[in-house]
Amino acid sequence: MRKAGIFFFIFFIVLSTLSWAAENEAPKIIGLKIEGNKRLSKAFILSCISSKIGRRFSPNILNDDIKRLYKTGNFQDVRVDFSTKEEGIEITITVVEKPILVDIIIVGNRVFSKKYINEIIGEGFLNKPLNKGELKKKIDGFANLYKQKGYYLAEVKEEVDIDAETNQATVYILIDEGNKIRIRRIFVEGNKEFSDKRILKLLKTKKKWWFNSGFFKEDVFKKDLERAKEFYQDAGYSDVKIVPDISYDERMRNMFITLNITEGNKYNVGKIIIKGNKAFEETEIKKELKLLPNTIFSDKKMREDARNIERFYFDRGYISCSVFPKTLLDKRTGKIDIVFQLEEGDLTYVNRVDIKGNAITRDVVIRRELEILPGDRFDGQKLRQSRESLKNLDYFEEINYDIRDTAVSDKKDLVVEVKEKKTGEFSFGGGYSSVDKGIGFLEIAQRNFDINNFPTFSGGGQDLRLRAELGRRRTDYLLSFTEPWFAGRPLSVGFDLYNRTWEREEDYDEARAGGDIRLGKVFNRIWRWNLTYCLEEVEISDISGNSSGIKDIIDEEGENMLSSLTGQIIRDTRDSKMDPHKGSVFTNSLKFAGLGGDKKFSKYISEINQYISPGEESRFRDLILELRLRVGVINDWNNSGVPIYERFYAGGAGTIRGYKYRKVGPRVFGEPVGGNSMLIANSELTFPLIKRVIKAALFYDLGNVWAKSSDIDLSDLKAGAGLGIRINTPIGPLKLDYGYGFDPDPGEKKEGHFYFSMSRAW
Repeated sequence: MRKAGIFFFIFFIVLSTLSWAAENEAPKIIGLKIEGNKRLSKAFILSCISSKIGRRFSPNILNDDIKRLYKTGNFQDVRVDFSTKEEGIEITITVVEKPILVDIIIVGNRVFSKKYINEIIGEGFLNKPLNKGELKKKIDGFANLYKQKGYYLAEVKEEVDIDAETNQATVYILIDEGNKIRIRRIFVEGNKEFSDKRILKLLKTKKKWWFNSGFFKEDVFKKDLERAKEFYQDAGYSDVKIVPDISYDERMRNMFITLNITEGNKYNVGKIIIKGNKAFEETEIKKELKLLPNTIFSDKKMREDARNIERFYFDRGYISCSVFPKTLLDKRTGKIDIVFQLEEGDLTYVNRVDIKGNAITRDVVIRRELEILPGDRFDGQKLRQSRESLKNLDYFEEINYDIRDTAVSDKKDLVVEVKEKKTGEFSFGGGYSSVDKGIGFLEIAQRNFDINNFPTFSGGGQDLRLRAELGRRRTDYLLSFTEPWFAGRPLSVGFDLYNRTWEREEDYDEARAGGDIRLGKVFNRIWRWNLTYCLEEVEISDISGNSSGIKDIIDEEGENMLSSLTGQIIRDTRDSKMDPHKGSVFTNSLKFAGLGGDKKFSKYISEINQYISPGEESRFRDLILELRLRVGVINDWNNSGVPIYERFYAGGAGTIRGYKYRKVGPRVFGEPVGGNSMLIANSELTFPLIKRVIKAALFYDLGNVWAKSSDIDLSDLKAGAGLGIRINTPIGPLKLDYGYGFDPDPGEKKEGHFYFSMSRAW
């Protein structure tokens, strides 16, 4: 072996030396001729090649020279000849230049002007070497414009005329537009299981009518056929065939489409067999299946079941599990048996967790939202929950996972890749609502603030905002700061400083100035609690003549100091905080006032919001029903009465629509004075009219406010119902509701009310 190694080493050295010697003994180039060029100079062609007079001849270099000349786009043919002399080699390069396109002549156009056609086709081609392939693509693209206009049978051809003497080309575009064709009727033949109307409803291709042009689009029609075929297959008709037939009237102006359907047999599911499973029992795997024996067979649902099994394994650490579904027709029963062949792979653990794409946000801000750590087995559910937690931060446009191999087969690196979005805001603008009337605002906010990161002060996951609002009925100044992870733990700490004033219609003015300190603790994904201490000065002033005889208001005139401690427990199971479709939020809060200050009372509020939707697989998945229930009770400690500005009020947007703002509940001389107990129930169904732009809402509200908790009477509830519109506009959200109240107070008439709000930021 040792001698053989020495031999091959010597052989390699000798071979390399001979190759080097042969290369240096190659003959020199003694002549280099260029022939066939008319427009391009010899100097230009020589500048494009590496073969030069005086250099050693190399077939490889010459071959590269030919490729290089073709790449310039100036030649349609390049030939090379060489002759060997005693002194060396003479090379002759013969080229055939591409003609220059000097004109495009259009014949037969009526629908589009020649100027427009030249702009579409001629741009980038005139006065350049003729490129027939690219020009053909451009012309074919232009021909599709005729189909979009309804000229489905239009033909566009090109002819090229080349002047042999000048080598200039003229392209003639010959157009036969034909007539504008519209779909007059669509027939369905051979269907037995489903009606014509049901099948036609699946198609986006429609006949001409008032709100549809009736133009035929081939790409849309192909998708329609696939959609109709999938519809039948989902209903158990796996062998269905749909063959279209297209015909025209004598004048070639109307199109008639016939869908010839051969439904075939309808199949049910027979046996379901799981093969290749070792880690889990068959009964456990079958719980993930939606197709069951004796149900209608669907190829689509079978593939979904295969993915469900893969997800089942992924959630338990088998990230490379693959499932291959197969079908077998049992001729005896006429049913389709399904076999899921599994390749489980190995149980895999997380080796490292790497973060990518975060130029601003610190790694720790992302890592603390992840529920999967190095050393854990891979868990698909935890990965999905981690993605949702990162989405709820609202720092990122995109969040993606990648799994990277390592040197150890059962360990993989988890890569979390994010694309950051703008979190700092400087906004100012104006808006209007039916309660506050006109209002302007100025706000500086950073949702991803970092007090320790000078000078950008960003990336630490803190929240800072400074806001000022000035309006006809309300002014509001606020400075707010929150640290969601104090000392590296899921313990939020924050404070608010504020100064707020309201003009309570024409009754009195209310002003609050003060601040609070907040403390919060997250127990897990569902449970958290908050504790808030608040110290504020409340002033009631400018009592109107209409309210001067109302004791509840007169008693609060002047300034009072309010010192309170509020505890709150929250259970949140929503699937998304940004756009919830299912789950609920249950909140219990208890406020104690009387830790110093001038008022002593307790205020309890319990609220639950439940979100219900049909689910991702339903055609009505964007339908969202929100059910909301609020119950509140206030008790004073020293029989001095609960201050009017801490009582419950109802009526208007946000409580019971169909009634005037704050006009539901106890009133004196017709003016609202609030109550110490409250019950409000809201139900609202929203559905998209234009996806992600406009939603419609149907709502029904029910509730009341009573002077004392002992006055609560479930037979004395006021109801309101109506409809609304939600619009996401480029300048801000717009909300419009119309509510009709069914239970006005004695002496008042039933009537409806509009509730409108719109804000704008620049």
